[in-house]
Amino acid sequence: VPIEAMACGCPVIASSYGPISDIIVDQISGYLVESENAYELEQAIGRLLIDRHLRQSLSEKGRLVVRNKYSWAVCAERYEMIYRELLNGS
Repeated sequence: VPIEAMACGCPVIASSYGPISDIIVDQISGYLVESENAYELEQAIGRLLIDRHLRQSLSEKGRLVVRNKYSWAVCAERYEMIYRELLNGS
């Protein structure tokens, strides 16, 4: 879901738990907050509501992350590399 939101240009606020922290770089391509920390979530939402430039920056950088790491072309290249390694016995 965060990747889809970022691809659409939505600034993302997500829990820092699990693999999401591998997708989002905190305060660069989105906001990461501690799980079940309502105060951190409130602060992140407030910053995005107040700061239009921050929203634009997170939106643009989020789209770049998706394009550079998760586009169909990039994923296809990765799968091709994996298949070639498997076929070559590496």
